[in-house]
Amino acid sequence: MDGLMLSYIVRELTEKLTGSRVDRVLQPEKDELHLLLRGQSGTYRLLLCASANNARVHLTNAAKPNPTEPPMFCMLLRKQLQGGRVQAVSQVAGDRVVEIAFQCADEMGERVRRDLVCEIMGRHSNLILRDAQGRILDAIHHVGANISRVREVKPGLLYTPPPAQAKLDPARATAGQLQAALESGAAKLDKALAEILMGFGRESSREVAYRLTGQEGARLDPAGRAALAGPLHALLSELPAFGPGVLLMDENGEAADVFPFAQQRFDPARQRPFPEGPSAAMDAFYTLRDKRERLAQKTAALARSIRANIERCENRLAIHEEALAADSRMEEARVCGELLTANLHLLGKARGQAEVTDYYTGKARVIALDPRLSPAQNAQRFFWQYRKLRAAQIYAKEQVHKIRGEIEMLASQLDDLRKCEEPLALDEIRAELVRSGHLRAAHTRGKARKMPPSEPMRVISSDGILIRVGRNSVQNDRLTLSAHGDALWLHAKDMAGSHVVVDHTGEVPEKTLWEAAHLAAWFSRGVGSGQVPVDYTRRRHVRKPSGAAAGFVVYTNQKTLYVTPDEALIKGLTRGEQ
Repeated sequence: MDGLMLSYIVRELTEKLTGSRVDRVLQPEKDELHLLLRGQSGTYRLLLCASANNARVHLTNAAKPNPTEPPMFCMLLRKQLQGGRVQAVSQVAGDRVVEIAFQCADEMGERVRRDLVCEIMGRHSNLILRDAQGRILDAIHHVGANISRVREVKPGLLYTPPPAQAKLDPARATAGQLQAALESGAAKLDKALAEILMGFGRESSREVAYRLTGQEGARLDPAGRAALAGPLHALLSELPAFGPGVLLMDENGEAADVFPFAQQRFDPARQRPFPEGPSAAMDAFYTLRDKRERLAQKTAALARSIRANIERCENRLAIHEEALAADSRMEEARVCGELLTANLHLLGKARGQAEVTDYYTGKARVIALDPRLSPAQNAQRFFWQYRKLRAAQIYAKEQVHKIRGEIEMLASQLDDLRKCEEPLALDEIRAELVRSGHLRAAHTRGKARKMPPSEPMRVISSDGILIRVGRNSVQNDRLTLSAHGDALWLHAKDMAGSHVVVDHTGEVPEKTLWEAAHLAAWFSRGVGSGQVPVDYTRRRHVRKPSGAAAGFVVYTNQKTLYVTPDEALIKGLTRGEQ
């Protein structure tokens, strides 16, 4: 989001939000705010994001689930802004900084001014609340001297604007200023525009260069620089009237970029207009991208925790398997104890070693003794060693079985992460890991609000039949246990994977059966295999043992299909509405 796009957003916000009242303040993400505003022209949701990759400001229709407990910054904003009215929305000198002025009431009921500043500066992006005297009340990201020696952002300090750049404000620059800047600028026009105009990013500079010369990368000669100043000034003055916002689509039909107006340098067929306003184009572009990136970040963090737990389990498993390998030492201690006991009458007061006949082999055998102990005491010591090793082996066998089950459960949860498409499903995996003791529960000051359950994936088969797919162990449980007895149930054989239910009571058409089997194979640990065995049976033949882990069931009366996971087939299936 460069300064040019931001200027269109600011004009839209000024038109729609001025005079509106702050109804609610929400903070669904650690670096994102939603302000619910009510005015004469309607109700709006204003999104302000200080994410390093997706920092932006625009109106949105996308509501996100909120944390069970609001963060401190959110609670402060509720106290300071809720009930206040938007006085003005402004952009600072064409830069990527937006200031929203509110008229609010303080604790005494007196009218006071509060400014919410959104700085869109990549990894330095921030949301800052300041009072009428310019003092920082709080910020979504605190910046201390250890992070920046140039500019600290902490409660109580006077707000200092980001360092000014030696660039021209596109809305106020004169033709003479533009000519002087062009004459000392870079040789390529698009690069020169990015260097001299505040808030102009690479793409905006290329479009303006194309509109002026018919080329994105036009080079400037000394005579051409002066000649371009007038047309550039005229174009900059016309830009505010351009519109509507557009999405640029790639060859796969996915949104590749967003612009405040149609781009002449791209094929019009690849551009999808948004007459509703620039916020609508921004919202369409960022909603899916932001959701994917945040989900990917949270998934990666959870995957690291699961892998660390698997590594710890494998280390414990190695220790217990080593104890199991001590079987020969255990038997050796038992035999030595028995031979000494059987020959006590022949050994007398032997010290250091005892030579006896091994009645297991019939040969003479020398047994090393502890010289401090009598033969009888040495025999008891051998029996004590035997009992100790035997107890260790029994414990090790129990632990090996338990740890292998634990590793399998963790590996299954790791595979479930691959299938997550929404934060709620990710939260359910985290909750399962907390319940199993592999993650610490998040600390909350109050009672946590119960989140709604996530929904299984819904697919419509080629025959128009609904197929539902569980994407984690909790979903698998809910899906299977709630399905009717005649529904067809599928699962990859002998491996972790999704429960798949075909909601059809009669004979399932062959094409639907194969599509359901492909889904079961694709959403299983065997996704990379050439042939995946998939069992299928009626739901009434599936049961969950008492006390079994989430997602674990046993089944009978099954038949087996062998399928090769096909990504094209999976992507070609029609998703059903949730």
